[in-house]
Amino acid sequence: LVSDYDSILKENEKLKSEVVGSLTEKLQAK
Repeated sequence: LVSDYDSILKENEKLKSEVVGSLTEKLQAK
């Protein structure tokens, strides 16, 4: 259970950084 939760947290962090990265690219493109 703990390992599942940990992997889910890591997936969330990865998704968050990807979203932030794409948002930053869009802002810089303007």
